Amino acid sequence: PYYSNLCAEHGVVEGVQAMVLLWDSWGPQESQDMVEHVEATYPWLHLVYVPRNLTGLGQPLDVGVNKPWKNRMQFDFEAWLHDMMGYGEIPDLGMRNLKHKIVGWLRNAWGHVDTNREIGQRAWEK
Repeated sequence: PYYSNLCAEHGVVEGVQAMVLLWDSWGPQESQDMVEHVEATYPWLHLVYVPRNLTGLGQPLDVGVNKPWKNRMQFDFEAWLHDMMGYGEIPDLGMRNLKHKIVGWLRNAWGHVDTNREIGQRAWEK
């Protein structure tokens, strides 16, 4: 839908107008199967890979915002796991049990990033 809407918004022909996807150099995304799938499904899409070890320059939000967000998620999960183990319980890691906890961790992690505005600002300093 994004591509279709963008083409309509700019008055260009869908399927003719090219679009570039900037992608990390990450194993599964570079696999021949994935490349063939993208080429067959989205012939108008041109894949451009960010060279390894340059993600921070090519995708500053990945390092400047996503990384602190993921770190906070991991911190909250590990704190919960530590508490469960401390009580001598074997934690239930099934989705039925974790679903509501994950939502709380997501909210908490976003609150951490959202209330620390300098996190996003630092992403663009390089």
